[in-house]
Amino acid sequence: MSPLLRIALLLTVGLSLYLALEEEPAAAPPSERPRRVDASLAAAAPLPEPSSAPTAKRASAAHASAEVDLFASQSWLPPPPPPSAPPAAVAPPLPFSVDMVWQDASGRYLALGMGGVQLVVCERCQVFGHVHPGGLLGERYRLEAIEPGRLVFTYLPLNTRQTLSW
Repeated sequence: MSPLLRIALLLTVGLSLYLALEEEPAAAPPSERPRRVDASLAAAAPLPEPSSAPTAKRASAAHASAEVDLFASQSWLPPPPPPSAPPAAVAPPLPFSVDMVWQDASGRYLALGMGGVQLVVCERCQVFGHVHPGGLLGERYRLEAIEPGRLVFTYLPLNTRQTLSW
């Protein structure tokens, strides 16, 4: 081998060794790489003491949670519509039925059936047990008016008006 080739080979091996010993490992995450500190900075500020293994675990966990999935699944369907508002409360159907209507000189009278019970409704009477406009029928209904061909009630829990035709 020529002397020039030997010198070139020795320089190449020496430079390779120098770079191999000075280079940081490429596979180590940034938190585990040793830090290089300038001598003038080291004298000015003390370095924190190296921590134990849990710090390295926390650093690798933080690094893993910061990863972004570049190929996450996507849907091109429009988003579902927002839930609709619940329907407004509606009064139940009237539990009354008009069983009989009669009229005399003192006014009009109606007999209402409600679950096997008979109630007498009159326009202007003050007879005990009869119901007149403004009176309560059960706990939930108030008789508002007696009009030709119909009775007007108010369902008290919802304060809604209902009519019963005869």
